[in-house]
Amino acid sequence: MSLKCPKCTALIDAQPDELGLVTCGQCGARLRSKQPVKVTVQGSSTSSSGSLPRIDPKRAAPADVDHVLARLDTPSPDETMRPSKMAVSAPTQAGLVLDMLLNEIRSIRQGQDQILALLQGGPARGSEAPLVLLVDDDAKARQEAEAALRPVANVKTAPDGNSAIATIAMEKPSVIVIELGLAGSLPGRELLNMIKATTEWVDIPILLYTKMALADDHDARLEYGADGVVKKGPGSAKALATKVASVLKKH
Repeated sequence: MSLKCPKCTALIDAQPDELGLVTCGQCGARLRSKQPVKVTVQGSSTSSSGSLPRIDPKRAAPADVDHVLARLDTPSPDETMRPSKMAVSAPTQAGLVLDMLLNEIRSIRQGQDQILALLQGGPARGSEAPLVLLVDDDAKARQEAEAALRPVANVKTAPDGNSAIATIAMEKPSVIVIELGLAGSLPGRELLNMIKATTEWVDIPILLYTKMALADDHDARLEYGADGVVKKGPGSAKALATKVASVLKKH
């Protein structure tokens, strides 16, 4: 008879012993053959013939154990579904953290691309376009800032606080840019306080575009209730346009 060993897949060409078992010559596994063997247990009162082989229980037990172990070691078709295999393919904690970081980076990059598109392409003109009110008594600084803001939004300018109040009353701007050191009968700080004290205007974002010393956006919010600050200087008009585009995106 020929039998294929389920443990090492070698062909076994041997006759079963008195227990009906064959031994693999390659791996030593003991396997039960399919050929039926009539046996009686030693000492059993039901034996009908003394010529039938007798089984010693102490010898039979190890053979059965070897047979079971051989079957367990044989790969099964659904081995990939075992929990140990599934655990290997499951995402690790480090992988989840990396995915979160990558998603956050993509979100930041998307926001930067949108701001850049505003700066390069400009908004659609008309009633839907946002309006930025620039209040500055320095004519040169006002012209430079207006030119930088044009690609971002519609722009109106005011040389003093009273003109700014009139413009805000006529059409509520999306963002107001104020020189904190604005001079005149309604200086910059009083103009800022008046806007914040008016219920209809309190939600308008205000940016300080100033030559005065302010550390950062935190100081602007804490001391004046503004939404940010851009310090005047070389290249500041472009920085102001970027800041305004970011505020428009948020609001």
